[in-house]
Amino acid sequence: MSSVPCRLTAAASSNMGATRRKQPHAQKKLGDPASRAELAALRARFARIVSQDPEILGGEPVFTGTRVPVKSLFDHLEAGDSIEQFLEGFPSVKREQIIALLEEAREHALSAS
Repeated sequence: MSSVPCRLTAAASSNMGATRRKQPHAQKKLGDPASRAELAALRARFARIVSQDPEILGGEPVFTGTRVPVKSLFDHLEAGDSIEQFLEGFPSVKREQIIALLEEAREHALSAS
């Protein structure tokens, strides 16, 4: 058996003295206990904002404690209405619910990047 000399490329030799870079955090698997607890906490927070019941608007997501579809908020915002204008039309929805929903959407959108 003959030995073959190993040559380092310029890129490999320049990295030999480099400090180790931080590796990105490993993604949690859904079966992990921490992930299950986080998911349960997320569902509990979300249930205070949005609920679904087959007996209310056929199961369409609505603001909890109301019959106002969540989709209607996004439709109004897309049309250029302010949150205040939406609340005038739907007084059963609380401003805190809207802000909480938008914060959850922001967190979700930013965590996806």
